[in-house]
Amino acid sequence: MSNSIPITNKPYLLVQSNSPGELSHWVCPLVRAFKALVPDSMVHVILTPCQYASGKERDFALEIPGVDRVSEPKETLRFLRTGDLGSSHTPTGLMCLGGDPMYSRLLGARFGIPVMGYSEHQESLGKGFSKTFSLANNGDLMACAISDQQKEGMSSNPPVNCVLFTGSRPAHFKAYFPIVADALGIILKVRPDFPVQVSVSPFISESLLAEMSSKFPVNIPLQQGQSSALLAKAKVLVTLPGTNTAEAMYMGVPVLTVIPLNRPDLLIFDGLLGILGRIPLLGTLIKRLTVAILRRQDRCYSIPNRRLNHRLCPELLGDITPAYLADQILQFYDDEAGLDAIRSGYHALPVNKDLACQMAQAILGAMN
Repeated sequence: MSNSIPITNKPYLLVQSNSPGELSHWVCPLVRAFKALVPDSMVHVILTPCQYASGKERDFALEIPGVDRVSEPKETLRFLRTGDLGSSHTPTGLMCLGGDPMYSRLLGARFGIPVMGYSEHQESLGKGFSKTFSLANNGDLMACAISDQQKEGMSSNPPVNCVLFTGSRPAHFKAYFPIVADALGIILKVRPDFPVQVSVSPFISESLLAEMSSKFPVNIPLQQGQSSALLAKAKVLVTLPGTNTAEAMYMGVPVLTVIPLNRPDLLIFDGLLGILGRIPLLGTLIKRLTVAILRRQDRCYSIPNRRLNHRLCPELLGDITPAYLADQILQFYDDEAGLDAIRSGYHALPVNKDLACQMAQAILGAMN
């Protein structure tokens, strides 16, 4: 693969995204690959409206190496109306990495630039997209988020830590964090030396963390920031469903996924169901019916299990009490044969480590 592509104008890449998982696991590797091809290019992340947003997406995106500018959803909508980015540079291409493809389609038409995108669920993002990279046809872009530098942080000694992630969405964090706190309190009473680390998402505000941390065992350090450093030293991960389960998979860390149904009001849905779910009374009814359906379904929630289409990693679904969670964590941590089977099972998944580079090459080539 060539290291660079000759270009006539300075590339100005718009990157659409919307929520924590996409920024961490899609935008980061794509920007890294694009900047490696054209170091003097301009990368402008445009955020779109998202019900999963935490409110800290802009701050997080600004910290991504290679990102030159970030616009919040209200600015993105203004760009659509006016066609004015407020910049002396003109965009030359757009990559859709999360959010409604409609925004990318409209922005591409507004600026007359090539539009490409990545999708986990669709092989084509439809009209207006010159190319769609997909999980089915091209591989998992999340795999590229595990950089060589992150893997270098893995210890040569066998990892011993039990790492717990507490959720990146404020409402989920507020509900799940006390359960984790009480569960660890139970564990540490019977095993005071249990090696545990708790990760708090960078998308959780300092004020919310301060409010909740007063309820946490004082001898357990809370670490806020990127998860890869903790996973590099993790024997197991205990987490809610989400992209962290894929990150752990690619780093070879067995995952216990917790799906608490204690709070139906915190469920978030996509599309029309998501709109109806926000209507008073009707929304509550819909969410309670959904919980009843989920309890009866035999489906996979963690990304490793969904990729493999069978339950390689254990999942806990239901009303999760601290005592039950504590017991399941200890059983999972101590099951050496089961953990070895999970690590071996991960190898069955094909990985395209060049996908981010291939996407960067494609959008850069389309700019000429």
